[in-house]
Amino acid sequence: MADLLARQAVVLDADAQTFTSLAVDLDPQTDWIQVDIDRPTSVAGPVVWDDTTTIRTRLQVLLDGQLHEATGQVTGGVRQRGGVDIDTYRFRWNLPAGYFGGDTGKRLGETKGGTYRLRLGLQLLAGGPVNTRVRISGEAAPLVLPTRHNSVAYDNASSAIEESGDGVISFSITSTGSFRGAFVAVGLRNTTGSADGTVSITGGGETVSSHLWDVNDTGIQVQSRGYSITNQAAGAQTLTSDLTAGTTIDHFLGIITLTGVNQAAPTGDTDAVAPAFEASPVTATVTPVGADEMVLDFLMCQAAPTVGANQTERVNPANTSFPTYFRMSTQSGADGGAMSWSWGGGDTTRALNAVVFQAADLGPPDTIYRRMPHSQRM
Repeated sequence: MADLLARQAVVLDADAQTFTSLAVDLDPQTDWIQVDIDRPTSVAGPVVWDDTTTIRTRLQVLLDGQLHEATGQVTGGVRQRGGVDIDTYRFRWNLPAGYFGGDTGKRLGETKGGTYRLRLGLQLLAGGPVNTRVRISGEAAPLVLPTRHNSVAYDNASSAIEESGDGVISFSITSTGSFRGAFVAVGLRNTTGSADGTVSITGGGETVSSHLWDVNDTGIQVQSRGYSITNQAAGAQTLTSDLTAGTTIDHFLGIITLTGVNQAAPTGDTDAVAPAFEASPVTATVTPVGADEMVLDFLMCQAAPTVGANQTERVNPANTSFPTYFRMSTQSGADGGAMSWSWGGGDTTRALNAVVFQAADLGPPDTIYRRMPHSQRM
């Protein structure tokens, strides 16, 4: 992990309600960007940020002249986890995979030219003053190897995660191809039970479907939600998760966009493994699954997971300090529909959900016209 913007002091108050960093060059092969903002603690120090103060975080990336943005929101005051001060608000954005070559087996720097710029913005929404420090870091993407395609094919993926925030995450995602669809996952770890909220996508007038699932286990503080989208507009759109209740420890929002999806009935079977504290591995199986369909899953786990056979890991943000690992993967329908993850060590908290996306019905083949004998022509 390399610094993109070294740690620096920031002051927000009535006279200076916004902060915008200098634009910095972004490595064309950057995989993810992370901003860390120092939170106040119970020990007196340079950070001043009371519980009436709310700050919006805005990461802006200019890629090939197109602006993409991810935002988060956090309230001040001393926060603790297990009696220990949480001294950092962290917001992390996994940039859209499509910019790194997608399934082409190439990274962005091998397929595109030009320069890529990053800028951080902070906005004081309420309260103040704030004296804090901010840092931006990132890491280069690995080479993405080609993956198998079927009628439902992988298009793009992106995600963002925040720790100890106010439950608002937003970022841009780009869809391409035809018969478009998407799988959206929201994951929460919290200490107050259910944290209801909404998920929306804007840019082409689409609506997010009702829940594919909504798992809420207050005993182990896990919530998992799945959604499907169809016919989202091509090009850049904004995906948002906005929680309306509860105090989150970890908040995740991820999306995988697809092509070749049945627009009338995008999803088929789903399977959920109930949240529990158990040993490795964990498996969710959807059935039936056609060879031209695609299975997708969403895992929340408290130990570092390893993706199962015949699956391609699509979303892989860093673990949070709770810790929570959030993962999303895909599998060709030809491989059977069993989605599994494993981890080392003993029992750990985990929850896994899977869903099959069904292929578009392209209708009958083109009519074949046979040449009629001259004597039968009219």
